[in-house]
Amino acid sequence: MPASVFTEAESIPGFPVFLSLPDLGCSLVTRFIALLLALFFLALAIIGVVLPGLPTVPFLLLAAWFSAKGSPRLHRWLYAHPVLGRLLIDWETHKAISRKSKVLAVLMLSLSWGLMYPHLSAWGMAGITVLFTGIAAFLVSRPEPGKMP
Repeated sequence: MPASVFTEAESIPGFPVFLSLPDLGCSLVTRFIALLLALFFLALAIIGVVLPGLPTVPFLLLAAWFSAKGSPRLHRWLYAHPVLGRLLIDWETHKAISRKSKVLAVLMLSLSWGLMYPHLSAWGMAGITVLFTGIAAFLVSRPEPGKMP
């Protein structure tokens, strides 16, 4: 089994101990770029919490991935965060999304669709409708944490 992200002294309750960081033997420039991208995607994820139409979880997953490459400290912080960490852990261990997150995401998609309706052509709305329906179907089809078969 791979080495854990955390030592025993810094383990976090509920954190899957089998997760591991990749070898950070890359150059300083690569780590710096990865850190900048992690911070950029984290900012987009946080903006996505309050801005309809901007997804949160995909940007959060990208932030976690880039932080694993560029900053173990930021990576640990993301997974230890009381809200963001739970989303990451549920997704990484079970590909699960909480019911609250599903409902919020589908409501935001619906609100975004309504806001775009008067501004797009018929073809644009058809494309957005297909895209948003696919996203909503994917979200709803994911298992919920703690309810896996």
